[in-house]
Amino acid sequence: MNLEALAANARIGAPLMFRIFSSIGSLASTLLLAIIGFAWTEVHDEWKALKANIEDIRKELDAQPTPEEFERMRDKLEQVNDRLIRIEARFDQ
Repeated sequence: MNLEALAANARIGAPLMFRIFSSIGSLASTLLLAIIGFAWTEVHDEWKALKANIEDIRKELDAQPTPEEFERMRDKLEQVNDRLIRIEARFDQ
């Protein structure tokens, strides 16, 4: 019996077709779940990094002076600047 005769007599029935399609579907769904899993891991890691960055920014913002504190610091700086100008004027005389 040659290969052509074997292929001509081969019949593909419904149970075999069901097994073929279910195997292909199972393989496709497994690959899809693996891809989704990898994508989820990447997105989740990126999300954690972004949350950590946001926390760092919030801490930096909390460390910034309030407008009142900033105004007081500016006034002190002006006073120090005025004193330096007076000291320089004394040395210039």
